[in-house]
Amino acid sequence: MDAAEFRKSTPPATRRSKLASFLPDLRLLQADGYTLAQLCAFLASNNVTTTRSNVSAFLARSVAPPSKRAAPNHRKTTPAPLAPTAPLAVSPPEPQETTPQQPVAVLPSKVPAPAPPTSPGTWRPGSIAEIARSKPDMVGLAKKGREYAAQLAAEKKRKADETKANNPPS
Repeated sequence: MDAAEFRKSTPPATRRSKLASFLPDLRLLQADGYTLAQLCAFLASNNVTTTRSNVSAFLARSVAPPSKRAAPNHRKTTPAPLAPTAPLAVSPPEPQETTPQQPVAVLPSKVPAPAPPTSPGTWRPGSIAEIARSKPDMVGLAKKGREYAAQLAAEKKRKADETKANNPPS
């Protein structure tokens, strides 16, 4: 058997979904508010076994028939070439009438540092910039951390002792 005989005896396979023949019914049921699970039950009653995700994907693909779908545009477009232009002529600025100007305020080159805080919790505007520029004192931070941990432990022990004293064992 050669190719010509095979072509006469066997039609080419089409990539048509088994769901395609049910498309109008599926659209009608979907428009009436049936769920995907109910559409699957409808298809099962017609000897077509499928999943909700397959039905959902099929309905999404079947918005327009394949012949009416827009073909993807893979052509690259380039902008039209610009028309040649003559070089721009630059003219000198026109002289302006001079008028006496107001004196400009002179700002100091370095802003003075704000006064030190009056209490430890006082915020001063320049302190954040100073903190950001300074290197952290890791030894001092570790010492403060240990002091704070000791304070917390002492407070916890005091509360436990207080609770124990107020609630003697019976």
